[in-house]
Amino acid sequence: MTAAATDLAARFAAAHPGYAKVRPAPEPVEVSADVAGAMWDTTRNTVELLRVRALDALGCYPAGEAEWLRGMADPDTLRLCTTFARADFVLGPDGPRLVEVNVGPTIGGMGILDRYAEVLGHDDLPRPVRVWARALRALAGRERPDVVFVAADEETGVPHPYETAHFLAAEGIEARVERTAWRGQADLVYGCFTYDQVAGPPYRDFVERAMATYPVYVAPPAFTLPGNKTLLAGIDDELVARTWVAQGAMLAEAARHPERYVLKPAVGYGGRGVVIGAKSRPAVWDAALDGVRDDDHRWVLQSYVPPHPVTMSTSDGPVAHEIGLGCIFVAGEPGGLLFRQVPVGSAGTANVARGALFGGARVVAA
Repeated sequence: MTAAATDLAARFAAAHPGYAKVRPAPEPVEVSADVAGAMWDTTRNTVELLRVRALDALGCYPAGEAEWLRGMADPDTLRLCTTFARADFVLGPDGPRLVEVNVGPTIGGMGILDRYAEVLGHDDLPRPVRVWARALRALAGRERPDVVFVAADEETGVPHPYETAHFLAAEGIEARVERTAWRGQADLVYGCFTYDQVAGPPYRDFVERAMATYPVYVAPPAFTLPGNKTLLAGIDDELVARTWVAQGAMLAEAARHPERYVLKPAVGYGGRGVVIGAKSRPAVWDAALDGVRDDDHRWVLQSYVPPHPVTMSTSDGPVAHEIGLGCIFVAGEPGGLLFRQVPVGSAGTANVARGALFGGARVVAA
């Protein structure tokens, strides 16, 4: 590692030790204003469509869970669930294509993008916490709300909630990070855990108490409905990758042409359970398809978007990378672009939790 790269990593680690696992890229990527605008339009339209379609996803859950979710899926709650979202795009040969939308619980990109802009010293990089601050004030109905991020008990080393709280302070909002045992008071509580965690204790106990106790509880379990990938099926937008429920004829088609498809769980996070046909051995792909034939409402097949290589600077010199772009959506406003990069040929997906480098994308004139 070069001295410059070592210094960059050290400056992030000094802010939070979790950056040892969430690695900053040494330079931002540039996205033209036209492309960024198209991504934003697609993100806004898709988030709204997912909110409207959310109840269609109930069939993907066991009966008991479906009824639990239906009981909280009123219009106001679904609107709250889709206040904060991130649409993930793969940069392919024909430009970016939306491949999934993370709704509600994710604060990935919040705080760490503000830190990225601060450490690199670039005024033209996204500072999403500024947009967040406006949205939190509106939700809480106060200029200086008391905000609590309740983080997963096993994720004490993740920097995102701590960094978000840190940068909110600069916007005049008192925010702190607590665990599920917390029973204090706050104007707004934000649950930083995913549906697979919420489905069981201690998280289910916490969120049910939070929904009954706090004036505003962001990201109740109903967030999983608009975030369900089956809702992407049938969306007619040239920037959205074609998506199908993994069943019947589509499974047979995917078995014949693995290079064309990606298999994903309908409810999933951090790249877990994703199988890319073009990058898998035939036996692995066939086994993955066989595993969903009796569970065909909980998986989707999506058109494979071959990543377009982009040469980026690294401590080892210029290296071709695959780029993923996250378009951050905050209460109807664009919050900036998060990018993830992995060297061309890497296994799996460009996911920060799996070792990808992250950074903020700079929007430049077309």
